[in-house]
Amino acid sequence: MTSLQTLLKTLFKNPSTIKTPSQAKQLHAQILKTKPPSPPDLSFLVSLYSNLNLLHHTLTLFNTLHFPPSTIAWKSIIRCYASHGLWHHSLASFVEMRTFGVCPDRHVFPSVLKSCASVRDLRLGESVHGCIVRSGMEFDLYTCNALMNMYAKLEILGAHQVLDESRDRNLEGTFGRHLVGSVGLDGGGESIDRLFKQKEGERVIEMDSVRKVFDVMPERDIVSWNTVIAGDAQNGMYEQALARVREMGSANLKPDSFTLSSVLPVFAEYVDVVKGKEIHAYAIRHGFDADVFIGSSLIDMYANCTRMEDSLKVFNLLRRRDSISWNSIIGGCVQNGMFDEGLVFFRCMLTAKTKPTDVSFSSIIPACAHLTTLHLGKQLHGYIIRGGFEDNVYIASSLVDMYAKCGNIKMARWIFDKMEQHDMVSWTAMTMGYALHGHAHDAISLFEKMKGEAVKPTYVAFMNVGAYVLLSNIYSAAKKWKEAAEMRVSMRDKGMKKKPACSWIEVKNKVHAFVAGDESHPYYDEITKALEVLLEQMEREGYVPNTNEVLQDVEEEQKKYLLCHHSERLAIAFGIISTPAGTTIRVTKNLRVCVDCHTATKLISKIVGREIIVRDNSRFHHFRGGECSCRDYW
Repeated sequence: MTSLQTLLKTLFKNPSTIKTPSQAKQLHAQILKTKPPSPPDLSFLVSLYSNLNLLHHTLTLFNTLHFPPSTIAWKSIIRCYASHGLWHHSLASFVEMRTFGVCPDRHVFPSVLKSCASVRDLRLGESVHGCIVRSGMEFDLYTCNALMNMYAKLEILGAHQVLDESRDRNLEGTFGRHLVGSVGLDGGGESIDRLFKQKEGERVIEMDSVRKVFDVMPERDIVSWNTVIAGDAQNGMYEQALARVREMGSANLKPDSFTLSSVLPVFAEYVDVVKGKEIHAYAIRHGFDADVFIGSSLIDMYANCTRMEDSLKVFNLLRRRDSISWNSIIGGCVQNGMFDEGLVFFRCMLTAKTKPTDVSFSSIIPACAHLTTLHLGKQLHGYIIRGGFEDNVYIASSLVDMYAKCGNIKMARWIFDKMEQHDMVSWTAMTMGYALHGHAHDAISLFEKMKGEAVKPTYVAFMNVGAYVLLSNIYSAAKKWKEAAEMRVSMRDKGMKKKPACSWIEVKNKVHAFVAGDESHPYYDEITKALEVLLEQMEREGYVPNTNEVLQDVEEEQKKYLLCHHSERLAIAFGIISTPAGTTIRVTKNLRVCVDCHTATKLISKIVGREIIVRDNSRFHHFRGGECSCRDYW
C-alpha cells in the first residue's frame, strides 16, 4: 500500500513518466487491486489516458466519476475531445463544467479556444474570452497564444472595441455580462449584435483583436510571435508581418521554420525575389532549408517570382517530399507555362507513391487544357472519379475548362450539368468554352442564365504586353521600321516579352511542339517537302500568299517562306504525314491564327479531305471542305 502511494505521489508530480497505453492500464489495474480508488486517483488516471490520446478509455473512466468531477478531469475530457476533432463535444463539456461551478484553469482554455476556432463560432469565442478575463487568465502565456490563434483563424468582425477595456480588467459589465451568457455563464447575450454590428458587405479582419491580445501580454514566446506574424501574413497585412519579424529579432528571439514559412508568401506576393533570397540564405545558415514546409514555401515564392530554375533547385535538394512540396512544384510549373514539366512531375509524384490531393488535380488539369492532351485529361478524370474527388467544385470547374479547350464541348457540358453548385470559375469556363467553339447562341443563353442566378460576371484585366505588340505591329504595317524597333526596345527595357508563336499537335499519345521556322524536329525535312507539295496544290486552287501579314523588313520571297513556315502549318503538315488518311488533325496555337494561315488551312482541309481543328487563343476553328466554322470571323 505504502509503495503504491509513494508511486502515485511521484507520478502526480511527473505524469509524463507514463509513456505507453499499457503502462497506464497496468497502473489502473494495480490501483483497483490494492484499494478502492479515490476521486483524485481516478481523476489522475483520466488525465493519463487523455495525455495518451485514448478517447474511449478517457470517456469510460470519466463517466464513473462522482459529480462534479475535478478540474483535472474536466480538463482531460475537454482536451481529449478536441485532439480527436470532436469540437462540439469539447465545447459541450466546457459548458457543463461551468454549470457545475467548476472554475477552469490555464490548461482548459487552449483546448476550448481551439474548438471555437474550428467550429468558426466568433460569439462563443468572445464569450470564452470574457470567461478568461474573469478567471484572471488573460495574461497567461499559453492562453493568450490560443486566443490570438483563434482570432486570427476566424478572420471576421472582432472584439477590438471591448478588448481595449481589458487593459483595466474591467469587463464585468461588458464581456462578463453580455458575452459569457452564450455558454451559460452569466446572463443574456442580446447586446452582442448591437455591439458588433457593421454595415452590410463590410468585412473587418480580426487581426485588431489578435494584436490587442498580443500587445498586453507581459510575456511572449516564439509561439506568440509566430501567431501574430502568421495572422498578419495570411490576412494580407504584409508590412505589419515584416515589421513584427524585425521586432521579434529585437526581442532576442530568432525566427524558426514556422516564422519563415509565414513570411515567404509575403515576398511571393510582392514579387520581391531579393528579400526572398535573404530568407532562403537565413534558412540555410540555420539548417531550416531541409524542412519540407520551408522548402514548399521557397518553391512557391520563387515560382511566383517567375524564377522556376530556383524553384527546381530547391525541390531537387529536398530530402523528403510530401504532397505539399509536390503540389508546389507542379503548380509552379503550370503557373509559369512549363506544362510538359508539370505533367512529368505529376507522373513522378505517382511513381513516388505520393497520393494526389484535390490541389494536385486543380494544378495539373490546366496543363492538359493548354496542351490539349485529351487522352491524359481523360486518364486524370478517371483517377479523380476513383479517388472520390469529382464533387469538388474546383476540380469539376477545371475539368469543364479542360474538356472545352481540348475540343470536347459535349463532355464539358455534361460535367457542368452534374455539378451541384456552380462557382464563377465553372460558369466562366462553360461560357467561354461555347464561345471558343463558335456556339454563340449557347454561350449567350448560358450567360443570361448565369445573370438570372445572380452571379456577377468578372472582368479580367491584362497588363502580360498586348498593347505594346499591337502598336509595334501598326508601325511595322506602315513600314515605320525604326519606330517599331524602338517600341520593342521599350518592351525589353520594361521586362516585357512577346510570347513566341508556338503550336502543338498530339500524335500517338505524344505531344510535338513547333515554332515558326524551327528546324529541330526530327521529321523537319519530310514536313518541308509536304508543305512544298501542298503549296503547289493550293496555288492551283488560286492561293496567293498574303505577305502583308509579315511585319518584317525583308524581301518578298523571304516573306513567302516565313508565311509557309508558321508554326501551325508545320504542325498540320506533320499531322498529315504522321496519321492515317481521314484522321482528324487537332492543333493548338498559343497566339491568334493569322489571316494567311487561316486561308491556307481552309484550302489544305479541302485538298487532303480531312477535318483540321485549330485552337488559337481566341477560339476553335473547325476546318472542313475548304470552310471554317468561324465563318472567317475570329
